Amino acid sequence: DAIEDIVSIIWQNSKSSRKQNILLLGPTGVGKTEIIRIIAQKLNIPMVIANAPSLTQNGYIGESIEDVLSNLLSKCNNNVKRAENSIIVIDEIDKLAGNKFTGNDVATTGVQDELLKLVEDGEYTIDVSKDMMSKEPIVINTKNIPFIAIGAFSELLKEKQENNYGDKVMGFN
Repeated sequence: DAIEDIVSIIWQNSKSSRKQNILLLGPTGVGKTEIIRIIAQKLNIPMVIANAPSLTQNGYIGESIEDVLSNLLSKCNNNVKRAENSIIVIDEIDKLAGNKFTGNDVATTGVQDELLKLVEDGEYTIDVSKDMMSKEPIVINTKNIPFIAIGAFSELLKEKQENNYGDKVMGFN
């Protein structure tokens, strides 16, 4: 059922002017990331996977949001239109959630802010001059790029089980 739902949303995104993003949650090791990888491969849709815990704010050591878009562009052979109709997966998104013990640092709040800008259906400018012959920055419109956030969210699942929610949807339906 999950696979059919994901394929349906990806197909609807290609036909609609308003994309849907996906939050895929489940226990570690059940194949969430592999499902998305296979779907993208079967549908011949370019996809990049960013590991949320390794993301940092632009300018810090680590992979930035700009690096994720550069990787996507590279995977699409620098074809901006193809990149704008691809999939970006943010794996282990639950690890980015701040808690009362973490402050405003490059591994939490700053990355969350940059991810929100990226997901908000706008134009994102990336400087590819260091990677390509082009001296001009490239603008990628994220309006048609579905973002699939994947995480275990073990505390959320635990709460659902403890409060006996059953099959009821949690969150915003």
